[in-house]
Amino acid sequence: MLSKPERDPNSSSQHSVWRWLSKKHSSKTPTACFSTITRSPSPHQTTVAEMDVKRRALLFIFLVSSSYIQGAMGQGSCQPSPRMEDLFRRCLEQARAEMEDSVTLQDNTVENVQMTGGTVTGLRNFRLTPPLRCACSRNWVDIFINVSFLDLTVTFLVTLLDDLLGGLLGQLGSGLARLVGQVVNLLVRLLAVEINVEITVRQRLIPGSKCTVTDFRVTRISEIRILDLNLTPLLVGLLGGVLTPLVNTIVRNLLERQVRVVITRNIEKVTVDRSMFTCSG
Repeated sequence: MLSKPERDPNSSSQHSVWRWLSKKHSSKTPTACFSTITRSPSPHQTTVAEMDVKRRALLFIFLVSSSYIQGAMGQGSCQPSPRMEDLFRRCLEQARAEMEDSVTLQDNTVENVQMTGGTVTGLRNFRLTPPLRCACSRNWVDIFINVSFLDLTVTFLVTLLDDLLGGLLGQLGSGLARLVGQVVNLLVRLLAVEINVEITVRQRLIPGSKCTVTDFRVTRISEIRILDLNLTPLLVGLLGGVLTPLVNTIVRNLLERQVRVVITRNIEKVTVDRSMFTCSG
């Protein structure tokens, strides 16, 4: 006699579960049983994205500062010709002919120092220092001219007032009090060895337009020396510490005000045309 096959004790329960699931989801599409999973980016992916943004920002900054963007905005590289240099050299020669070589300074009192009877000589001793530089666009060109003034001599009678005199003698020691007669009133001569001036000129590239000076400034005074003082080196050094800043200011004001007027007047008589420079980009 054949025996009946044994029933799996779990089969009925499995079928029941399957029938229940079939009924529960029979009205839904098969894909409804699966949920969509949204994965957040990993820390590594976030870091890579941030680095990419930074690289793009740095590239943009580089392009903005480069000639590529300058060319796109209408500004290109500029190369002056020898004719341009000759033009401004003649302007400076004419200014030299019109300029006084010596000027008188106003009396002044600054920080316990009185300066009277001052003069500056050697103002005609200047030269154009090549090369010229320029920057250009479709409508204008800017020219940068360097001028060097050489060996300007500043002379004045200096009187040291009591407070400053006492400070100097205090540093030198009471044994040098006998120098008081020499220190109170001194005829001082100072030499400004080289003074560099930068002049900026703009030429609008339209018919009938002439040059305009837009800036005139002292960029450097290389050295100021005290001359012809029969004093100890220590005392000369102390006086230099007091007088050098004052002379520096005097020379700057003289060049940027009085001398500027004469040079500017001559530069603004001339015209730079397109044949005097090359503008590319």
